[in-house]
Amino acid sequence: MKNVIKDIKNRKDLNKNLLLFADYLGSLHYRFSNICLSMNYYTFHQVICDGMDNQELLKLTHDVNRVIADGILSDDISGDMVGLIEEVRAKIISTMKVLTSYADIFSIYEYVINRVEYRFSEEDFPKQYTDENFTRKLMNYIVADEDSVVINSRISEVIAQLPMRMTKSKFFERLNEGIDVYKDTDKKSLDDFLYMVRSGAMLELPNEKDDFFEDLKSIHNTLMHTDYENITSDEYRSLNDKINYAAVFIEDMVNLYMMLQQIVNNVYAILITKSYVKDFGEEDSVCRAIILSINKGFEDKTTPDEELFIGLEGKQEKIYEEYISYEYVLDDIKARLSDSMDNDDLKKQYDTLYKSAILLSESLFVEFNGNTIDDSEMNNEYFEQKKREFLEEVEEFFKCHGRVVNRAVMSAIISSLPVFFNNLEELQDYIFNSLDSCRQKAEKMACIEILNSVIEEITDYRKED
Repeated sequence: MKNVIKDIKNRKDLNKNLLLFADYLGSLHYRFSNICLSMNYYTFHQVICDGMDNQELLKLTHDVNRVIADGILSDDISGDMVGLIEEVRAKIISTMKVLTSYADIFSIYEYVINRVEYRFSEEDFPKQYTDENFTRKLMNYIVADEDSVVINSRISEVIAQLPMRMTKSKFFERLNEGIDVYKDTDKKSLDDFLYMVRSGAMLELPNEKDDFFEDLKSIHNTLMHTDYENITSDEYRSLNDKINYAAVFIEDMVNLYMMLQQIVNNVYAILITKSYVKDFGEEDSVCRAIILSINKGFEDKTTPDEELFIGLEGKQEKIYEEYISYEYVLDDIKARLSDSMDNDDLKKQYDTLYKSAILLSESLFVEFNGNTIDDSEMNNEYFEQKKREFLEEVEEFFKCHGRVVNRAVMSAIISSLPVFFNNLEELQDYIFNSLDSCRQKAEKMACIEILNSVIEEITDYRKED
């Protein structure tokens, strides 16, 4: 295969060598997907059979089981199995967006709730506390690591928890500057950034048609209509319990949908690569037996035979190392040689490889058009329109919410922007001024406690390491 790749780079016998490489890599994609499906399917079966009453998840599982039975295990494929698995995948992505929206919403309200906790406590600031000393402690934590990526991450982490006392005009100035960083990027980069900021700032609300989580709706409604300026001790405890419940529920649901999406991506990759496979591998019969056993297990409530997995020992690692070592070649072909293919069948085969590569990536929920992700160039009109729409949305949000919630959202947005400090002195001044300008004891004590816990967590981790 090394000689084939060398010839491709030298554009020698392109159609012949591109076909040889496509057949080789396609077989690896299929074999790796097959092994992953065997393992992921088994794990998901165990979890679901422990008891699951989420009807939407059960329906999606039923659809996946049908695709596996009729599209993978059957030699006589009936119906549009690729179309059905695409529908399931789209539904899972929609549901994950709802769960992500709720997770971000409750994170904002957790920020708010944490800052009223000490209104109902007689605790005082730590002994010998001063804003100067705590600023110094935070700065030491931020610069303790020499890696600039880690430093920037810690800056954002600290800013997200500090008291927010920035004026609205200054806030929008920072926001404008942060968005302008993306002016010379592509559409996807801008859209991804704006989605991240909107979601983290409680602007990306759950889509009603995809939202069937009644408990989360109810908790959200309660949180929206609470007067945080005059909250009582009983209200605080009740809301804190609700947020904790929601956090556990969301985590459980996200884990289940992630597990199902792994299976869906594996099935999708198998369906589209199967017709091109020249070498199914010696493990194919083992995988088929495992998948069949699990598929029947869903239907008759039986437990698949674990001993079947003995035949897969060491296979996944070996095939993964082999296929991942050639992925760079696929990327290079896509970037430089796609237009050189004069054979429609070969183009179609490579389109399949591009898509299966996306499905096998770590980005489980990535959405793509055809066989690729939309990263088209962006003109100034598109940028200015998206920027204007976002700023107007933030303005409208501030008009509809109270001061406490608005400050929480401002903190979330500011912490998600590219680092805007020119030097460490500016950062230090920002931290000190945030602490010094906070006159609400409960809020300040909450910030100190949270930031101390962040620093201690890193310290404890290093001791264990």
